[in-house]
Amino acid sequence: MKLPVVPYNKLGDYFGKQSCYVKDIPLLPECLDWQWVLETLDHTNQTNSKKVITLPNGGFVINSPEVDLHPNPFEYFKNKLSEYKKPWHVIKSQVYVALSIKSNLFSKHKDPGQNSLVWQCQGRTAVEVGEAYGVLEPGDVLYLHNETPHYFTSMGPRFSVTFSLEDKE
Repeated sequence: MKLPVVPYNKLGDYFGKQSCYVKDIPLLPECLDWQWVLETLDHTNQTNSKKVITLPNGGFVINSPEVDLHPNPFEYFKNKLSEYKKPWHVIKSQVYVALSIKSNLFSKHKDPGQNSLVWQCQGRTAVEVGEAYGVLEPGDVLYLHNETPHYFTSMGPRFSVTFSLEDKE
Protein backbone atom coordinates (compact mmCIF):
# COMPACT_ATOMS: atom_id res chain seq x y z
CA MET A 1 0.00 0.00 0.00
CA LYS A 2 1.24 3.48 -0.81
CA LEU A 3 0.66 6.75 0.96
CA PRO A 4 -1.26 9.38 -1.00
CA VAL A 5 0.88 12.02 -2.70
CA VAL A 6 -0.69 15.40 -2.04
CA PRO A 7 0.17 18.85 -3.40
CA TYR A 8 1.11 21.25 -0.63
CA ASN A 9 -1.89 23.46 -1.33
CA LYS A 10 -4.17 20.46 -0.52
CA LEU A 11 -2.38 19.41 2.69
CA GLY A 12 -5.11 21.04 4.77
CA ASP A 13 -7.50 18.32 3.52
CA TYR A 14 -5.26 15.67 5.15
CA PHE A 15 -4.09 17.54 8.24
CA GLY A 16 -5.30 15.75 11.37
CA LYS A 17 -6.74 12.90 9.27
CA GLN A 18 -4.19 10.89 7.27
CA SER A 19 -0.44 10.69 6.66
CA CYS A 20 0.78 11.49 3.14
CA TYR A 21 3.74 12.51 1.00
CA VAL A 22 3.73 16.21 0.21
CA LYS A 23 4.77 17.55 -3.19
CA ASP A 24 5.08 21.00 -4.72
CA ILE A 25 6.03 22.52 -1.38
CA PRO A 26 7.10 26.08 -2.23
CA LEU A 27 8.43 27.02 1.17
CA LEU A 28 11.53 24.82 1.37
CA PRO A 29 14.89 26.43 0.82
CA GLU A 30 17.52 24.24 -0.83
CA CYS A 31 18.22 21.05 1.09
CA LEU A 32 20.56 21.54 3.97
CA ASP A 33 23.95 19.85 3.64
CA TRP A 34 26.20 17.75 5.88
CA GLN A 35 28.34 20.73 6.82
CA TRP A 36 25.22 22.46 8.15
CA VAL A 37 24.07 19.50 10.28
CA LEU A 38 27.55 18.86 11.74
CA GLU A 39 27.97 22.55 12.63
CA THR A 40 24.45 22.60 14.14
CA LEU A 41 25.19 19.47 16.18
CA ASP A 42 28.50 20.91 17.40
CA HIS A 43 27.08 24.38 18.15
CA THR A 44 24.01 23.02 19.97
CA ASN A 45 26.14 20.57 21.96
CA GLN A 46 28.46 23.39 23.06
CA THR A 47 25.74 25.90 23.93
CA ASN A 48 23.14 23.57 25.46
CA SER A 49 24.14 19.90 25.52
CA LYS A 50 20.78 18.97 27.10
CA LYS A 51 19.19 19.57 23.70
CA VAL A 52 21.26 16.78 22.11
CA ILE A 53 20.30 13.16 22.68
CA THR A 54 23.02 10.68 21.70
CA LEU A 55 21.66 7.28 20.72
CA PRO A 56 23.65 4.03 20.99
CA ASN A 57 23.39 3.18 17.28
CA GLY A 58 25.27 6.13 15.80
CA GLY A 59 22.38 8.55 15.94
CA PHE A 60 21.58 11.92 17.43
CA VAL A 61 18.42 13.92 18.03
CA ILE A 62 18.83 17.67 18.28
CA ASN A 63 15.82 19.24 20.02
CA SER A 64 15.13 22.90 19.16
CA PRO A 65 18.55 23.26 17.51
CA GLU A 66 20.75 26.26 18.20
CA VAL A 67 21.27 27.66 14.71
CA ASP A 68 23.51 30.58 13.86
CA LEU A 69 22.65 30.81 10.16
CA HIS A 70 21.21 33.58 8.06
CA PRO A 71 18.67 32.89 6.84
CA ASN A 72 17.78 30.50 9.64
CA PRO A 73 15.97 27.55 7.97
CA PHE A 74 13.78 26.94 11.03
CA GLU A 75 12.54 30.53 11.22
CA TYR A 76 12.08 30.60 7.45
CA PHE A 77 9.98 27.42 7.58
CA LYS A 78 7.93 28.62 10.59
CA ASN A 79 7.19 31.94 8.91
CA LYS A 80 6.14 30.30 5.65
CA LEU A 81 3.85 27.82 7.45
CA SER A 82 2.15 30.69 9.27
CA GLU A 83 1.37 32.28 5.88
CA TYR A 84 -0.36 29.15 4.56
CA LYS A 85 -4.08 29.51 3.83
CA LYS A 86 -4.81 27.34 6.87
CA PRO A 87 -1.99 28.46 9.16
CA TRP A 88 -0.13 26.07 11.42
CA HIS A 89 1.98 26.81 14.42
CA VAL A 90 5.32 25.01 14.80
CA ILE A 91 5.46 23.75 18.40
CA LYS A 92 8.95 22.30 18.14
CA SER A 93 11.60 21.34 15.64
CA GLN A 94 14.09 18.48 15.77
CA VAL A 95 16.94 17.22 13.65
CA TYR A 96 17.39 13.45 13.41
CA VAL A 97 20.91 12.40 12.41
CA ALA A 98 22.05 8.84 11.70
CA LEU A 99 25.70 8.25 10.92
CA SER A 100 25.59 4.47 10.58
CA ILE A 101 24.01 2.18 8.02
CA LYS A 102 20.61 0.70 8.84
CA SER A 103 20.28 2.51 12.13
CA ASN A 104 16.84 2.80 13.68
CA LEU A 105 16.58 5.81 15.92
CA PHE A 106 13.30 4.64 17.49
CA SER A 107 11.09 1.56 17.34
CA LYS A 108 7.69 1.70 15.65
CA HIS A 109 5.56 4.21 17.54
CA LYS A 110 2.84 6.88 17.43
CA ASP A 111 3.15 10.51 18.46
CA PRO A 112 -0.24 11.34 20.03
CA GLY A 113 -1.14 14.98 19.69
CA GLN A 114 1.86 15.72 17.47
CA ASN A 115 1.19 16.12 13.74
CA SER A 116 4.52 16.51 11.96
CA LEU A 117 6.21 17.38 8.70
CA VAL A 118 9.37 15.35 8.13
CA TRP A 119 11.80 16.96 5.68
CA GLN A 120 14.46 14.54 4.39
CA CYS A 121 17.59 16.65 3.87
CA GLN A 122 20.40 14.19 3.10
CA GLY A 123 20.66 10.44 2.58
CA ARG A 124 17.85 7.95 2.18
CA THR A 125 15.44 6.60 4.78
CA ALA A 126 13.13 3.60 4.50
CA VAL A 127 9.80 4.45 6.11
CA GLU A 128 6.90 2.39 7.34
CA VAL A 129 3.83 4.52 7.97
CA GLY A 130 0.78 2.55 9.03
CA GLU A 131 0.52 -0.21 6.41
CA ALA A 132 2.42 1.78 3.77
CA TYR A 133 6.11 1.54 2.89
CA GLY A 134 8.40 3.84 0.98
CA VAL A 135 11.76 5.59 0.80
CA LEU A 136 12.40 9.22 1.61
CA GLU A 137 14.94 10.86 -0.71
CA PRO A 138 16.61 14.26 -0.20
CA GLY A 139 14.01 17.01 -0.58
CA ASP A 140 11.03 14.73 0.17
CA VAL A 141 8.48 15.81 2.76
CA LEU A 142 6.23 13.45 4.68
CA TYR A 143 3.21 14.54 6.71
CA LEU A 144 2.71 12.25 9.73
CA HIS A 145 -0.71 12.16 11.32
CA ASN A 146 -0.32 11.88 15.09
CA GLU A 147 -2.10 8.53 15.44
CA THR A 148 -0.32 6.75 12.57
CA PRO A 149 2.32 4.27 13.73
CA HIS A 150 5.62 4.89 11.97
CA TYR A 151 9.13 3.51 11.79
CA PHE A 152 12.21 4.92 10.04
CA THR A 153 15.33 2.95 9.04
CA SER A 154 18.40 4.77 7.75
CA MET A 155 19.79 3.37 4.51
CA GLY A 156 23.18 4.93 5.27
CA PRO A 157 24.17 8.25 6.79
CA ARG A 158 21.21 10.61 6.68
CA PHE A 159 19.51 13.48 8.42
CA SER A 160 16.04 14.95 8.43
CA VAL A 161 14.32 17.87 10.08
CA THR A 162 10.94 17.40 11.76
CA PHE A 163 8.49 20.17 12.51
CA SER A 164 5.74 19.33 15.01
CA LEU A 165 2.62 21.29 14.13
CA GLU A 166 -0.65 22.34 15.63
CA ASP A 167 -3.56 23.80 13.76
CA LYS A 168 -4.07 27.48 14.68
CA GLU A 169 -7.82 27.24 14.15
